[in-house]
Amino acid sequence: MSVKTAHLINNQAQIRLEKQLRARNVRTIDAIGLDPDPNSNWPSESGVLALDLELRVAKQLAHQHRQKAIVWCSVSAVPRLHMLV
Repeated sequence: MSVKTAHLINNQAQIRLEKQLRARNVRTIDAIGLDPDPNSNWPSESGVLALDLELRVAKQLAHQHRQKAIVWCSVSAVPRLHMLV
């Protein structure tokens, strides 16, 4: 189960991730994660689509940033949810 994180801490973690991706010369597209449940009070949060990132590396970065799951797709462009716990 996910745990809410203070907005400032979440933003700082996002900045660290983006720096790590830039250091690897990974192309990225900014994203916003939204809760589709209109009755939820879960806040939206910044995210990133990292292009041409190997699954192994994506999982390593996700573990470093204490993520529970990632969405990843190969050249087939079929997204898959990868649970990390």
